[in-house]
Amino acid sequence: MNFLYNTDEVIILRSVLLNALRLPLPKEQLGSVKDIDTERLARLGIDTILFDFDNTLTPWRNKLVDDSIKEVIRGLIERGFKVAIVTNAGRKRMEEVDLGDDLPLPVFHSLFKPGVKRLKQVLRKIGAVPEKTAMVGDLFFTDIIAGNRLGMYTILVNPYIHGATDFVNKLLGVLTKVFFFSFYYTIGWFFHIVDLTTPNEAFRDVYSIDYERLIKAGFDTFVFDYDNTLSPWKTPPSNEVVRLLNSLAEKGVMVIIASNGKRERLERFKRFFGDKIVVIGSARKPMGGRVKRLLKKLGRDPNRTVVIGDQLFTDVFMGSLIKAYTIKVEPIDKDREFLTTRFLRRLEKIVKSLQRGKHVVWRKEE
Repeated sequence: MNFLYNTDEVIILRSVLLNALRLPLPKEQLGSVKDIDTERLARLGIDTILFDFDNTLTPWRNKLVDDSIKEVIRGLIERGFKVAIVTNAGRKRMEEVDLGDDLPLPVFHSLFKPGVKRLKQVLRKIGAVPEKTAMVGDLFFTDIIAGNRLGMYTILVNPYIHGATDFVNKLLGVLTKVFFFSFYYTIGWFFHIVDLTTPNEAFRDVYSIDYERLIKAGFDTFVFDYDNTLSPWKTPPSNEVVRLLNSLAEKGVMVIIASNGKRERLERFKRFFGDKIVVIGSARKPMGGRVKRLLKKLGRDPNRTVVIGDQLFTDVFMGSLIKAYTIKVEPIDKDREFLTTRFLRRLEKIVKSLQRGKHVVWRKEE
C-alpha cells in the first residue's frame, strides 16, 4: 500500500509535532517564587504574573500562605504587576485558604490546566494579554504547558515542600522533579539547546539597533563580537564603528568587545577605541565563563547586559548561557570565514526552523 504525502502537509505535521514536544519546556527555571527577577520581567514587557497555588505558593493542601511569600506578592503588586492565582484546585479547597485581608489577590479555581479555555477567560477578566503575561508554577505538565500554549513567559519553580511534614506531600514534590528531569535531559535537552541559540532580536547590522530603547529599558552594558559583527575578519575597525561605540560609551553605558580571535590581534585594535572601550580576545565563546568573570570584575549584571554578534552558536549561545539579552546581526562578509564557521552557518539554517520566539523589551510605540 502506497501512502503519498503532500510536502506542505509533511512540513505542517513536523511543525505541530516539534511544538508539542517542546511545550513542557519552561522559558526559565527558578528555585522558588522568591527568586523571580521583577526588573528582568518588566524589561521584557511582562505586566501580569499568574501563580499556580499548591506546591508553588504553599505546600499541597496547606491552608495558610507563608508571610515571606505574601511579601513577594505584595511587592509585585506595588511594582504595578497584575497578579492572580490560577489553580486546578476546586472551589471547596480554595475557600479553605486564608490569604489574609491585606492581600488583594484574585483567585481562579478549577482551571483544568494544561487546558487553556478557562485560562483565556481569566486573562480577559483581569485585562491581560498572553504575550505580556508570565505563568509561574511547579508542574511542567500543567502550568508550563498551559502557559506555552498561549505564548506566555513560563517559569518553572521547585515544588514548595519547605516546612511540609506530610510524607505524601514530600514524595509528590520529589516525583515531580524526577519526572521533569527525565524529560529535560532527554527530549527537552535538544529544545533547550535550540532555545540557547535563539536571539531576543535580530537586525541587519549593528547600526540598525535601537540602542536608546535598550538603554531606557535598563540595559547598561553592551558586549559586541568583533569579526564579521563590527568589521570584516582580521580588518581594523572603521571610523563608523569607532564613532558608534564611542557614542554609546558617552551615554554612560559599558561597552565591551569580546572576540574569540587571538589576544595579540585584538590588543592591536585597542588603540582605535581608547580607554572607554574594554577589548578582550580569546573569549572562548560559546562558553560564558570568561565574559561572566569580566562582567563580575567590572561590577556589571548579566541580566542588564546585551550581547550582540553574528553567530548563533557562539555569540547568542554564550549570551543566553549567562542570561543576557541577545541580538543577532547578519555577518558582514560570509566569503571570508573559517571552515568551522561555514559549517555552523549551515547548522544555523536548520536551527532557525526549530526556534520559538523570545520576549522582546518594550518598544516606544507600545
